[in-house]
Amino acid sequence: MSVKLLCVYHQPAPIVRNETVYPIHAGRALLKEQVKSGQISRAQARWLEKYLPGDDTGDHISALNPYLNEMTALYWAWKNYDKLDNPDYIGLMHYRRQFWLKTDLSAPDYLTAIGCTSTDVERLMRDCAAISLTLTGKDETLRRHLQIFGDDKLLDVVLDILKETEPEHFEQYRYLAEDKPVTAMRNMFILPRETFFHYCGWIFRILFELQKRCEDFYCKRNAGYTAEILTTLYLQYLREQGKVIREVDMLYEEDMFPVGLGRKIKAFRRYLAARLCPNEKYERFERMRQIRNKYVKPILCQFEKQQAEGLWKK
Repeated sequence: MSVKLLCVYHQPAPIVRNETVYPIHAGRALLKEQVKSGQISRAQARWLEKYLPGDDTGDHISALNPYLNEMTALYWAWKNYDKLDNPDYIGLMHYRRQFWLKTDLSAPDYLTAIGCTSTDVERLMRDCAAISLTLTGKDETLRRHLQIFGDDKLLDVVLDILKETEPEHFEQYRYLAEDKPVTAMRNMFILPRETFFHYCGWIFRILFELQKRCEDFYCKRNAGYTAEILTTLYLQYLREQGKVIREVDMLYEEDMFPVGLGRKIKAFRRYLAARLCPNEKYERFERMRQIRNKYVKPILCQFEKQQAEGLWKK
């Protein structure tokens, strides 16, 4: 059994990598244009090209990254699966958010300490159909999330598409989208290979059809938010079908890899607030602090060394 967890980057940041975690630069096809427009510096572009593979080889949609965000890396993985050695399980996470599957302070490195290894993923997947962030919510439905962050009219078009393509499941989709509270709203998951291929075929068919039907689909971040909505909807639907979805926690970049004074201050304030109000949240931050203190310094030092290699000179 084998596992690959895509860790998606769109700018230079401390790299997390092992035999399971595969860091990838999403939007590589636009790198030269981004340098010309000033969105990214030449030094940053050189860093990305040197240290990370891109999502612009083989069959890809890398140029759509400004709209679809990490989904362009996901599309690349789907269409170029052999480049990942055809893993039995595949997951998606981000340089700013990593799965927190366990805490093992006796582990030799950061990713092993938080459970991002093939052994740990295989163990967790034995009795479930998928690994996800927390899905169960309190009062916000998927429609409400789109009203807050995007354009909920897109959800009506999504439901129209699902009514046409999957009429036998339409009422379940409608209920999950409009009446079921959720919290996930992140494109983070781990799936078996067969489920992953089904999910990709399902979600990209809808996204490309939305592109045809909605002139403003690629306005602002509508496409990206809609992709998150669809991922959550898919995971909810698996659960409705009786599949076991294991819900796990995640670690934030600003807490684990605070690069720069602003993020360091933010991380300290978050930890201080949790410590002043001891509860479950404090215990979580205390474990994060222990992980950070033991494992993060070498990763940050490596990142600083990369910056000092001359790639950042104009």
